[in-house]
Amino acid sequence: MTSRMTSITHMKEIGDIFEEHHCCTTFEDDTIMKNVLDYFSAECRDNVIVTRKSQPVGILTLKDLVRVLRNCDNLNLPLKEFMSSPLQTVDADVKVIDVLDSTEDSGFDKIVAVKENGVVGVIDRRHLLAMCYTQFNPADRHERTILRSLMGLM
Repeated sequence: MTSRMTSITHMKEIGDIFEEHHCCTTFEDDTIMKNVLDYFSAECRDNVIVTRKSQPVGILTLKDLVRVLRNCDNLNLPLKEFMSSPLQTVDADVKVIDVLDSTEDSGFDKIVAVKENGVVGVIDRRHLLAMCYTQFNPADRHERTILRSLMGLM
């Protein structure tokens, strides 16, 4: 989750878009699925990060949860049986523009920012793009370039 949905610059570090005191929810990979289901039903989240010895190793999204509920009758199995992996992470110090470039063709929707192997936050690519839209809008960029040129003539 992000601190608030505002526009950000493409040169901002990805880790800076998350509140400092906010960290996404993590569960160890041997947690039983029923406990994670209880969490999803009590909280308004669309994913949890799965860890092994506190290191992020997978993700469980709402899409995964629907698959679990449809295909599994034993919710006492560990979370590692249901998670999507491998988990693609990005260092929290990487610039937003570099994150967007590197994830463009990856097939991963969720961007998981980490710092010193701890999860800083998770955002899906669409929300990150929406936050950056004004920076990438070609017409807007063109208008800013013209305005800067005109201001330089004064």
